[in-house]
Amino acid sequence: MKKKKLIWQIPFLLILIIGSIFVIRQQHNTPFQKDEGMVFGTIYHITYQSDTNYQKEIEAELQKVDNSLSPFNKTSIISRVNRNEKVKVDEMFSEVFQLAEKISGDTDGAFDITVAPMVNAWGFGFKTGNPSWDSTPFPCRMVTSSRRIRRRCSTALPLPRDMAPMW
Repeated sequence: MKKKKLIWQIPFLLILIIGSIFVIRQQHNTPFQKDEGMVFGTIYHITYQSDTNYQKEIEAELQKVDNSLSPFNKTSIISRVNRNEKVKVDEMFSEVFQLAEKISGDTDGAFDITVAPMVNAWGFGFKTGNPSWDSTPFPCRMVTSSRRIRRRCSTALPLPRDMAPMW
C-alpha cells in the first residue's frame, strides 16, 4: 500500500518542482516598470512587474478619478458639488456617494461626507479658520448633513439658499 501511494506522490512532486522553477524563472525575466507623475495635488510613484509599460493607461484611470472625486481639482465633479453648482454626476461619483450614504446610515450619521465646514472652521481643511470650540461647531452643524444633498436622476441640484453650504 505504501509503495502505491509513493508512486503517485513522486510524479506530483516532480511536476510541482518543475512548475515552481518555471514560474520563478519567468518572474526574473519580466522587468519592473517604474512610473511617476502628478495627480491629486501630489506626486505618485508606481512600480509593477510587466513586459508592457502601462503608464498611459494608469494616468488615464487616475485622471478619471481626479476629474470626478478630487477636491484638489477645481473643475472636478465633487468640487462643483461642494460649491453648490448644478452638475451632471458620473458613475464613479454616484457609486462613491451611494456607498458614503450607506456607511453614514450604518454608523447613524457618525460618518458624514459634509463635514468640511467644521474641518475648515477648526483649521484642518482647505480653508483655515480660527478655532472657537464653544461657538463654531453649532453653526457648522446646521449646514452639515448628507441628508441636505438633494438628488434627481443623475444631476446634483443646488440646495435652496437657506440650506446652502458655507464653504
